[in-house]
Amino acid sequence: LIPRLRLILRTTHLSEFQTGHQNSQDMVESTNDTNSDSIDSVVADWQKRLLQMDRRNNLLYFKPGRTAVLIADYTPDRIAERLESTTRGLKFDYVEPRTRSRPFASQHGMLDQEEVTPGDLSSDTPVEELQRKLGRLRAKAKEWNEEQGINVLFLALEFLHWYDEDGVEAEAPLLLLGVHLDRPSPRDPSVLNEDDDDISINPTLAVKLQDRFGIEIPDFEDEPASEYLDKVHKLIASKRGWDVNNKVYLANFAYSKLAMWTDLQLIRDEGTSHPIVRTLAGDPSAESPLEWCTYGDATR
Repeated sequence: LIPRLRLILRTTHLSEFQTGHQNSQDMVESTNDTNSDSIDSVVADWQKRLLQMDRRNNLLYFKPGRTAVLIADYTPDRIAERLESTTRGLKFDYVEPRTRSRPFASQHGMLDQEEVTPGDLSSDTPVEELQRKLGRLRAKAKEWNEEQGINVLFLALEFLHWYDEDGVEAEAPLLLLGVHLDRPSPRDPSVLNEDDDDISINPTLAVKLQDRFGIEIPDFEDEPASEYLDKVHKLIASKRGWDVNNKVYLANFAYSKLAMWTDLQLIRDEGTSHPIVRTLAGDPSAESPLEWCTYGDATR
């Protein structure tokens, strides 16, 4: 955790850090809440600074591309229910690897229906292309998990069709459900399972809408996704051309500072007694540890 906090400091100039640190102290000293609540608000501000708000972030400007997989014939409510109730996961449609007996048909998307083994999940692409997409998703998710220790593979449940401040049309996922994708062997179908995390809102979209449009989307409670969609639809009713839909996509959502954002979320969820973290958050009672090192030492 501390090495990543050092990276956070490196992403800002020293003057910005000093200003932010003073602001943190002001936030703590000017509130009647507990120190823990104050630290939570400061860490939330750190998270906000780490979010990537440009058009390269598919949490704001989602484009399916070569990897994202549309889940056909499922509503967000239905697929969430199925994943929660199964212990063996949901299988994707599957076809045996190409053989000499069917090279032409395989290469031209002319597979007979009897060659396809139906699964629980289908998409809008030919089954062999679907398998390649799933393979790319699985490889990228594995890379992030091994190198950063975080999961970036999600089911995107429901989308907001919106226009940014420059009038650029975009789509962004509203809800995210962490999942993992397994394939025991090339002769087995890919299997989708949910992770232990609950459904959450898209934090990048929430900050974008609040900062640029004054729209505060609600947190997701333990409720049907369709009810949440109705809430958001009412919030954006006055925005011309904006709309919501209940599409479901499987995709990787990752950006360079995601690991740091995740570490800060862990602090918010579980709290921290680490003196350096608390000092950086402006807790006066934790000032003494920084007497052991200068600012330059703390970032080495």
